[in-house]
Amino acid sequence: IFNNLKISKKLKLFLVFITAFILLTILEYLTGITLEKTIHKSLWDYRYLLLNIGRYISIEVSTFWGIIAVLFVGFIQKETDKIIKKIPVWFSNIMLIITITDILLSIIL
Repeated sequence: IFNNLKISKKLKLFLVFITAFILLTILEYLTGITLEKTIHKSLWDYRYLLLNIGRYISIEVSTFWGIIAVLFVGFIQKETDKIIKKIPVWFSNIMLIITITDILLSIIL
């Protein structure tokens, strides 16, 4: 998303950090609530952390998500893109079909 912007690499990485911080925090919160409502269990609890916001999100953990995103986009993504481009389309399609089948069977059964 940020590659098309005419801004410095540092600013792009900062935007990646902020975006990941916000979006992954929202995802973590919604996942925590959904799991509690559907399977009646809490798989993580951040109440013991200093900067927690309820039980499912914490500023410390959200900062970690942002840092991981910056590390991935800044350093790891170029290498993984090279590997992914070597995967044949037919193989990707087969894996997609297997994954969708597994999800559907898991829901049904």
